[in-house]
Amino acid sequence: MKNMSKLCEIDFLALHGAVERAVASYIRICKDADPNEISGGVLLHRSNRGVEKHTGVGTITQKSELYNDLLSTARRLIEQLVPPLKYHMTSYQNRDPEKGLLGGGLNISCMGKVAMTGLPELANEACLMCGLVQCDLVSDTFVTKALNISDNTALYECIHKGAWR
Repeated sequence: MKNMSKLCEIDFLALHGAVERAVASYIRICKDADPNEISGGVLLHRSNRGVEKHTGVGTITQKSELYNDLLSTARRLIEQLVPPLKYHMTSYQNRDPEKGLLGGGLNISCMGKVAMTGLPELANEACLMCGLVQCDLVSDTFVTKALNISDNTALYECIHKGAWR
């Protein structure tokens, strides 16, 4: 019998590589999409047991000055997925920029929660989703529902096609 706890774990290294490819695709395809010229961010996974793994993607490294600020933002995105009354699939479900509540966090069920920050909100979500799909961590139904919430299907498809040609 398979170890059930293994079924609910992710290969963070594989996810990191897949998100890296998606970020590179975003930068290559959507050169004018980021007025701040940030070409990377922070990827965070928090298991349901509270164990965190995080790393920089693109040009952001753990030694950069920006890394800790982005990591704090990624942690806030994950907290948005657990509001007082129910769990959310995506942080877009309670998005409120005036209160610092943004998109870029996803609840991947028994595997925990993931977030990416550093790029524009929709690019964060699209790159993260590309990585999750490439690593076979989410279903087509999950992708469709989450991208419909943020109306982010077009950017996701553009980045996804560019990342795995």
